[in-house]
Amino acid sequence: MPRSLLFHLCYISILRAVDSGEPALSKTVSGYVSSPTGTHPKPSSGSKRIVQYAHTIYAPSSESHVHINELVNSTRPIYATNVIWGTWTIFANKTMVIAKDGVNISPGLSSNSWAWAEMKTVQKAGVKVSMGMRSGWGLLNEESTFDAYYTVLHDTLKKYNFDGMDFDIEDYTDGNTHAIRLDPVVKLIQRLRKDFGQNFVITLAPVSSAMAGGDNLSAFSYSQLEKRCGKDISWYNVQFYYGENELASTSTVDAVMKNGWKPERIVVGMMSTPDYDPFVPLAKVAETLHTLNRKYPTLKGIDGWDYYDQKPGGYPAPWEWPRWAAKQMGVRDGNGASPSSGVKSFMA
Repeated sequence: MPRSLLFHLCYISILRAVDSGEPALSKTVSGYVSSPTGTHPKPSSGSKRIVQYAHTIYAPSSESHVHINELVNSTRPIYATNVIWGTWTIFANKTMVIAKDGVNISPGLSSNSWAWAEMKTVQKAGVKVSMGMRSGWGLLNEESTFDAYYTVLHDTLKKYNFDGMDFDIEDYTDGNTHAIRLDPVVKLIQRLRKDFGQNFVITLAPVSSAMAGGDNLSAFSYSQLEKRCGKDISWYNVQFYYGENELASTSTVDAVMKNGWKPERIVVGMMSTPDYDPFVPLAKVAETLHTLNRKYPTLKGIDGWDYYDQKPGGYPAPWEWPRWAAKQMGVRDGNGASPSSGVKSFMA
């Protein structure tokens, strides 16, 4: 993200599907305060999704940790409903790795133990955490080897106790003849649903033009995917930053809806960090979101990529974006959330 811009720079449900098991952000959010070990309200099937991408667990060009546990700091209400954690790849040697500043590393390194501890803290607070898978899709293409590579994925999801998986499939580029096809994607989604149950969050992250019937970075039609296994897909985290200034107006979202998509299947994805183009100023995005909420009141929610230095808080307070996002979606703390006082730093 764009996962489409990110990687060439080497930096790296339909409410029926899983809503009964998702964490909720209801309009009573002002009535509770987050706590890693406290009691939290049960999910509400009508709540919006506030999805936080945290694709890098280390700050770029440093060893500084990106602390997602600040999303559930006990001094503030919880705004995020879902977190997509890390950038994962399956390798041909049947291992899975995560990206660290453009370099692939083993998730099992002792130096990464803090990340899994923070993930548990976020989950204990009632926020679902999904694996963000970005590469290695082509290894799942062939029937003869599917089970071997699926086992690697399955076991990794179990080992780190993920609540879901986000499919960021952008392998249909530069003449790649091994891009994953529709049938294996359907098979993978159905197997995950069977093995992990109805509460497992399965999302996909197509670029906006693919959902509108145009340019597609995946080698299959998302409309056909929805017909084949939509009941097993929680929703779509659509990248409305594939083109320039997409969220400066409602036109791109409108094009997706005109292509037959229901608003309740769509989480509007925005670039929340100014480090990459095309970043649209938050004030302009807010105007667009307010209009979208009036036009499409059942819109599923909003996601932000990427956590580590996103606006409005930047490096010192990246957790402020979910609060901002919740406000734009009409879900907010009645008295306003506390500013970043008391949070000395999110880097360590």
